[in-house]
Parts: sequence; structure tokens; C-alpha cells
Amino acid sequence: MKLVYAHPVPIPSQAANAVQVVKACSAFQAIGCRTVLAIPLDRPGTNKWGEIRKAYDPERRFGLWHIPFDHIPARKLVFGAAVSLLAWLTARDAVITRSISVARATAAAGIPTVLELHSSIDTEHLAVIRRFDNLAKSKNLLSLVVISEALRKHVESQWPELSGRILSVPLGGDLVTAPEEEAIPFCGDFNVGYAGQLYPGKGMEVILPLAQACPWATFHIVGGAQHDVDQWRARAEPKRNIIFHGYLPHARIPSFLAAFDVALAPYQRVVRGVDNNTTNLADWMSPLKAFEYMALGKAILCSDLPVLREIFTAGETALLCSPDDVADWTRALTQLRDNKELRTRLGENARRRMQCEFTREAWARKIADDIAARLHALKRRRPIGQSGSCQLGPNS
Repeated sequence: MKLVYAHPVPIPSQAANAVQVVKACSAFQAIGCRTVLAIPLDRPGTNKWGEIRKAYDPERRFGLWHIPFDHIPARKLVFGAAVSLLAWLTARDAVITRSISVARATAAAGIPTVLELHSSIDTEHLAVIRRFDNLAKSKNLLSLVVISEALRKHVESQWPELSGRILSVPLGGDLVTAPEEEAIPFCGDFNVGYAGQLYPGKGMEVILPLAQACPWATFHIVGGAQHDVDQWRARAEPKRNIIFHGYLPHARIPSFLAAFDVALAPYQRVVRGVDNNTTNLADWMSPLKAFEYMALGKAILCSDLPVLREIFTAGETALLCSPDDVADWTRALTQLRDNKELRTRLGENARRRMQCEFTREAWARKIADDIAARLHALKRRRPIGQSGSCQLGPNS
């Protein structure tokens, strides 16, 4: 198949979704789909592929379309319209996007469209919700790909017309054999790490008191926007056993993760995203870092949330702790410190499950197979003599 992944935000960026988009394109390319990533032309004349390779180190090279558009009204719709034209001219089979507005534009132009949804849209602007309403009714929306069963059930309860068109696939990650470069030397005998953003609910609320309760461990915080790093570093000042490494290019992160004795996924009952919006990501999330920990065979301490039980099995692939009970986390971390055999067993089981179920290529293959089946069904339903070309018009 020939696919377009349309992302109306410049890449590279510090956003976690940029990592996911690049890795998704690489995975589609790896399973045999001819894939192109459409992104805004933010800085003409730059070697965009060189920047992407340096920041994310994708395994496979994919095509790039640079769509020239600036800060204009309805810019995502305009971006979607431009992608639609290029997809039609180059006979692409389908467009995949994480943007409701882009999906609405491509579906309206007659392009077979797949929308990735990573959270509920209840808190979106009214105009975006209306676009989703129209999109849900469109025959050109092939499917809605969501990251958890919890999110699938939620969306289906609100938009029953999508029943049968929602595919639940956890995000997954890349298998890692060994990091190409070593992290900076870690201090201390027992290194505990967290990698990811530092938004409210991501887990620093637990890590700070956990570090105070466990002075025998050194805690490493990898990632986060600079203002978030500064805020949490100020709150952690009296604690000598926390090191903030700040934002790192994604390609460097595995070398840090490999040095952790224990990896933390301390998501709270309410997790906020970028700009601290009101969406609670804890209800639906499929965190990228969880899969990266698994890929490296780390012993993992994770919050016991229903959506995370779709990924982890308590006592088998991770130890699960009450999200906001620091005493529970302290007991579990102490248990892992004192039982190296348990750490090894949890890490090996996590890596094995990752290899069997949660690789990025497995994610891409499920989506590609679903697209192929739906396109085939559309072709069989099309009346004899009707053109298979996409029509550039207000077809919804």
C-alpha cells in the first residue's frame, strides 16, 4: 500500500507525539508500505531528513512532503486539503492522521482516511467536536484507531455509528538490542529512573517523596520541558539523590534507560497533557515510555490503573503500586533492591511480552491489514463502472 501520514505540526519537536509519528512512519515502511510523512514547511532550505534522523534515529527511511502553510485561519483544514490534493495526484491508498481537522478535510475530499485518537475529545473546542461528528458519518473514514480498549468503549458509547470501525491497538515500541552509546556515568549503587514529560500527573508527585523515603537510591529524571525541569528541581533542592538530566534527543534516551536498575511509571489517577489541558489522559493512555522500558528488559514499578493493566500483569511483567500511596512504592522499591532475581525475572518477562505483542511493527501491521481489508470491501461494494479515483469535492 501507499500511505500518507499527515501531521500538521513541525517535526522535530520536543513533543512526545513527534516521536510516535516518526516511529509509526518507520514501522509502516518496515512492513512494506510505501509511506510518506506530510509535515509543515517550517524552515525552508533545511535538511529535514537529517534533523529527523539525528533526533529520532528511525530504523527505516520514509518519504517527506513539506506543505507550505503559515499561521492562517483554519490552517489544519488547509493543511488537510493540500495533503488531499497530493494524495490524489500520487494515487495514495489512504491518509493516516492524529488530527481531527485534517481527517475531516481529507475525508471530505474523498480520500480514504484513518484517524488515530489517543484521548477523549470531550474537552475539544465545539468546532472540532462538530468536525468529528461529521467525520463519524463519512463513508471515507475507514477506521478510528485508538490506543486502549477503555478508549474504544468510551468513543463507541458516544458515537454508536462508529461501531465496527474502531480498532484498538496499544502504541507499542521498538525492540532494542543494545544502546549504541553509553550514558554518562551514574553515581550510586542503585539507580532508579523515570523518562518522559513532567506534566501534572506524570509522576513527579510520587518520585519526590519516594526519593526522600529511599536515600539509598539515586533517582534520575530524563526529559521534560525546561520550565518544568526548573520547577521540579527547585522543589527537590533539599534532596541530594535526585538528578535532573533535562530534555534529550530521543535517540539518546535508550542509553540512559539501559543503566537503570529499576524504571518508574508512576502515573497518577489524573494525568494532564501539554498546556495542562483538562483531558484526563489516565483514563485512556498507552504510554510510550512503558514500552521502551519493556524493550530494554527493565524491572518496572508502575501505577495500578485499569488502563495500564492492558499492558502489564502484576507480579509478572511489573510490580503495580497504588498511584498515590508513597508507602506502597517504597515497599515495592525496597523489595526490588533486595531481590535481584525478581528484578531479572520481571525484566525478562516484560521484554518477552513486548517482543510478542507490543512491537511497533506489530502495531503497524494490524493497522495496515485493517486498512487493506476495508479498502477491499469498499472496492467490492463499488458499482461496476464507477471510477476508483478520489473526488476532490465536498463528499462527506
